[in-house]
Amino acid sequence: VQLADGTVVIGSYDKHVYFLNPDGTLKSRYKTGDWVTSSPVQLADGTVVVGSYDKHVYFIDPAQMDEWNAAGGAP
Repeated sequence: VQLADGTVVIGSYDKHVYFLNPDGTLKSRYKTGDWVTSSPVQLADGTVVVGSYDKHVYFIDPAQMDEWNAAGGAP
């Protein structure tokens, strides 16, 4: 999914959801418990929703990306 600011969001088999700048460079990533093969969607409030093979649905707030980067990535 592409966010309003141009950020592209993709899931990966390495258990992360990646937030990429429009030029393809890494903006941030969010760690899940297992593979992320579903397509992320964005809700009206900006929250990104994605499912994982760990049987969880993740609701990710892109506004918190600076906090993830400062902490070395999301938990």
